[in-house]
Amino acid sequence: MAPVISAYKIPACYDGLTSFTATSPIMFTFRFAVLALFAFLAGANANGTCAMCQDTVDIEGVAVYTLANSTVETSGYTLCSYTNTKLGIKVTCEYSSDGAFQDGDELCPSKVGTYSC
Repeated sequence: MAPVISAYKIPACYDGLTSFTATSPIMFTFRFAVLALFAFLAGANANGTCAMCQDTVDIEGVAVYTLANSTVETSGYTLCSYTNTKLGIKVTCEYSSDGAFQDGDELCPSKVGTYSC
């Protein structure tokens, strides 16, 4: 029988190693790592709460800015956009999932309510 000639060369480090069996320690470690990653990602947003934007931003008890848009970002943060149509000024506030102020204008409330999302 003639030898088989192939253009594909197996690197020396893999010589004699054809495949990993389903029960090999390497496959067990790989499967465990993938399972751990999925469990972590599923638990990252397990609390299921989102910040709830207020309808208005009040200054000295007067509603100056009204809610124009609110979005829940993939990071779990809620972005609230307010406008004053008379002055043409916009205010943006960013809140964590527990309703605590994270970033934005100084006029933003320091804490807002939450809801199940």
